Amino acid sequence: ALYKRVGAEPTHPGKVQDFGGSWFVLVSRPVCPRMFDIDDNTAWTNMALYLEAELAAGKWREGAGMRSPEVVDGRGLEYVVTTDVAIRVGATYQNFYYKTNRTLTLGLEGTGTSYRQIIEKTCTFEFDGTVDYDGALVRVPRTFGFMSDGATFFATSPNSSRARYGLYVGEERGWGGSIFGGRFYGGDCPLRIGRDGDCTSWAISGATIDHGRVANLIGCNLAGSSIRGNNIEHSD
Repeated sequence: ALYKRVGAEPTHPGKVQDFGGSWFVLVSRPVCPRMFDIDDNTAWTNMALYLEAELAAGKWREGAGMRSPEVVDGRGLEYVVTTDVAIRVGATYQNFYYKTNRTLTLGLEGTGTSYRQIIEKTCTFEFDGTVDYDGALVRVPRTFGFMSDGATFFATSPNSSRARYGLYVGEERGWGGSIFGGRFYGGDCPLRIGRDGDCTSWAISGATIDHGRVANLIGCNLAGSSIRGNNIEHSD
């Protein structure tokens, strides 16, 4: 990782101190969770705090609501996370295998900007709990222009325990989103879009969505959306 010297201790986790007492701040891009700790829980939590601090400091505020100004690159590593993690910014995610028995939340919830989130095909999310979990594997409460481009979501663990959802996007609002390809497997429902807010104009194509216990795909308020060319089958 690349750091630069600063005059005072930064208030976020993206920092190191040398033996002389000088402080240095992280400037490497893209950001990798492993830059923040060797423990997976701490790494993802501290990365989230760092990205939020960078946004608050105006480091990449321009256009943040319309695009994904940061890139999180897992560098092909597997991460086993056993705590809830919330990354309250917009970002593009790539190159990692994320195993968890809790929820990864991307973006804000309640109020604020509906940040764009992009999840690339090099990402896999797997539920590995030992008991059923009444929550989503990945949750994106509010977003504009969300994209999942071939990513994989396994909501049933190897021992057959299930999360409620694999990917739950647009719980509060989520318009103009797209899902191209990828695999959504298991859980009570592997893919849910929307609840009672604005979730119009989605495009979903080329995905395999299967083995949900209650349903394979739930969509609410999807006016103006296109769902075609998907393999949706084998409900459990």
